[in-house]
Amino acid sequence: MGSDIEEGRKPLQLPGATEPPPMKSKPAKAPERAPRGDWLLAFFRLINIITICCAALCMVADCMALVAKGKPEDIAGAIRQGLRMYSIMLGGLIVLTETEWDRFLSLFRALDGWIIRGFLQLFEAGLTLELARSTGASDFHRSTQLYRVVAGASLSGCGSFYVLGGLLCVGRLKRARCKRTKELVKVQQELDSVDRRRGELRSLLAVYSDE
Repeated sequence: MGSDIEEGRKPLQLPGATEPPPMKSKPAKAPERAPRGDWLLAFFRLINIITICCAALCMVADCMALVAKGKPEDIAGAIRQGLRMYSIMLGGLIVLTETEWDRFLSLFRALDGWIIRGFLQLFEAGLTLELARSTGASDFHRSTQLYRVVAGASLSGCGSFYVLGGLLCVGRLKRARCKRTKELVKVQQELDSVDRRRGELRSLLAVYSDE
């Protein structure tokens, strides 16, 4: 009996009966987009910017003291001038660290720790307060003294914040938050790529369907 049924034959319909409409598959709901901002990461970026400015001020104060002292006359003066140049380079290291440059931090992994960053900043602030002294009466010497006090005090505050944050494991929280944000951005990029590819395939399918 089954052999009498031809392949592809439509099922028998009663007179007046209408063919049910084809079932439409419900499109899957696209996942929500990742949040564009994170207030905690924004706060950490603000701390980075403030620390960069304070370290740059220390570098300026050391440079001004280096110029104000001029050519050293004895060994002690030469040593202090060398320490000022060392303080300038140390300030540049702090600036690079606060940029959170992944390639740089991969070479100096110890600088990723908040406690080490804090002690480094406190050391730089101490060098600036000690080496950038100026006893002249000119405007340049008074400006050097002002930069010394402001830069040293502000970087000391940043260093204290980093040490306290490291003791409270705030650095781990920041790293976890950054990792989560990077993963969200990566997933969103992959989702956008899939959506673009789907649109291209639908356009191609429409072209072939019209032919």
